[in-house]
Amino acid sequence: MAIPPMIGHPGATLLYSGSRAVFDTHEKTLERLGVAAFLSDDPGTAPLYDIALLSAMYGLFGGALHALAMVRPGEGRATEFTSTLLLPWLQAMMASVPEFARQLDSGELGTRAANSNLAMQAAAYVNLLDASAAEGVDPLLVRPMGELLHRAVAAGHGDGDVPALATLLRARPPHRRRRPLNRPAAGGPKATRPPTVTRAPRVTRAAGPSVGPAGRPG
Repeated sequence: MAIPPMIGHPGATLLYSGSRAVFDTHEKTLERLGVAAFLSDDPGTAPLYDIALLSAMYGLFGGALHALAMVRPGEGRATEFTSTLLLPWLQAMMASVPEFARQLDSGELGTRAANSNLAMQAAAYVNLLDASAAEGVDPLLVRPMGELLHRAVAAGHGDGDVPALATLLRARPPHRRRRPLNRPAAGGPKATRPPTVTRAPRVTRAAGPSVGPAGRPG
C-alpha cells in the first residue's frame, strides 16, 4: 500500500499472493520496492485486500470531510478542530476495531453495547442528518450508515453492537468465487499451473504472486 513516490522508500508495503515458491525466490528483490507482504496462495487475495484497505481509507476520509464541513472551516477553525478534537476522537474510536474483528471471526456478536445498542443508534442517527441540513452540509457521505442501522434493527439486531452491521453487508454471495490454480472447475478439464517463471512476479499473472494496486491516490 503506497503511492508511486513511496515505492523504494520506508513506509511502502506491497501485497503479494499466488505462488509461494515464486515469491520466496524473488523476495529479496521485491523487498527493495518496500515491505513485501505475502498473503495467500490464492492470486486474488492481494487485490482483494488492497480494495478492502482502500474502502476503509475512503470511509474514514468521508466521515472526516463531513465533520470538517460541519464546523464551518475558515480562520483556522478546521485546523484547530482537527488537532484538538477530531484526531483524538478518531484514534479513540479506532481502538474498537480489533474487538469488532474478533467478534466477526468468532461469530459471537452478542449484546456488548448495553448503553449504545443499534436500536438506540438508529433512533438517534437522524440528529446527524438534521444537523447537517441545518448547516447546509449535504449528508451524502453519512446517510448510508443511518440506512444500514435501520436495516439492522429491522433484521432483529436492535440489541446488538456495531459488528452486526457487517453481517448485513455480507448478506449476498460473491458474484464469482475464486478457486485455487490447480483445482478444476466442476465438470471441466483439469487445470494446470503454468511453468515456473524466472523473472519477478508481475501483477495479476497466475504464474506468480499478484501484487495489489498501489495505495491511495496522491
